[in-house]
Amino acid sequence: MIGWNWRDYASSEDPDTPDISTFEPHAFVSARYDKSEGIVIAEVTGYSPTYQRDIIVTARVPADEANENYLD
Repeated sequence: MIGWNWRDYASSEDPDTPDISTFEPHAFVSARYDKSEGIVIAEVTGYSPTYQRDIIVTARVPADEANENYLD
């Protein structure tokens, strides 16, 4: 994953799926390092038992907590 505490920085940007408490990640959609903000922005797809469908969650992980493989 992008960092041990990535869920602390995750949220759903879709107003129809704000509850990510039961989110089960499956795969990255994208991940990029925004050097100017010092964060790794990752979009993760997975299943939400709350909504009974796949959703996308965005995590904005501070660089000092991110897996160094994403800091290129």
